[in-house]
Amino acid sequence: MAKAVKLRDFPSLDQVRAAIAPMPIDTVAERRNRALMALAILTGIRDRALISLSLRHIDMSKTPPLVRQEPDRVETKFAKNISTYFFPVGDDFRWIVAEWVDELQTRLLFGPNDPLFPRTKMGQDGDKSFCVAGVEPVH
Repeated sequence: MAKAVKLRDFPSLDQVRAAIAPMPIDTVAERRNRALMALAILTGIRDRALISLSLRHIDMSKTPPLVRQEPDRVETKFAKNISTYFFPVGDDFRWIVAEWVDELQTRLLFGPNDPLFPRTKMGQDGDKSFCVAGVEPVH
């Protein structure tokens, strides 16, 4: 019984789309969060590997796009070198990730060693309360 495979419930593609569609995209942190969810469904990458990816690890010019999980830079399970291609689950998810990568490279001027999903930068508003002040190039 201890070794029996336990099947887990998972959301359908329609449920994932329904979760991503209403996500706000007004701030860079909100766009990052949306792209993170889209890349997770496109690749099935483990969460620790997903957040440790750098821009150098994603190649949007390939068909389908490729994510290289290099164990010396990405936190992969058992330190394996894993090449992951996008699943054919829809161009809408691919478009979200492509827009995010483009924003990082052209608007935020992130380089290849900068994180694909940068840390939230915290600041203070006029009332001296903590608030989100964008993102910073830190994993």
